[in-house]
Amino acid sequence: MGQILDRISRLAKAYWSDNASDYDWAERAMASEDDELRSIIDDLNREPLTHSAPPYVIEALEVLGCASNATEPEARASYRKLMSQWHPDKYVSAGPEEQEAAKIKSREINAAYVIVKSYFVEL
Repeated sequence: MGQILDRISRLAKAYWSDNASDYDWAERAMASEDDELRSIIDDLNREPLTHSAPPYVIEALEVLGCASNATEPEARASYRKLMSQWHPDKYVSAGPEEQEAAKIKSREINAAYVIVKSYFVEL
């Protein structure tokens, strides 16, 4: 069972990687893995992650615009969307108040994502 968990861990890291070649490798590996690993992966995909997050994580998810039972991919997508909207570089030609507001908002979004990401790593 330990080898299977190691393989699942390796596949999951590659699957959620930002590197396209890692993702492609994970897709090919999942398609070719043995039946036991495939059934475990299917079970993991079927069952949603249910967790009772601490209040500070729920607050961070709210800052990101996610539900309190959001998954890591949902939080990441929300983080990227908010950062593309509030990144300070987009407000270079704006007034000083808007620039400062964008800096504050982007720091808040970053802090929230760090909290959420560290929580999911601990799971």
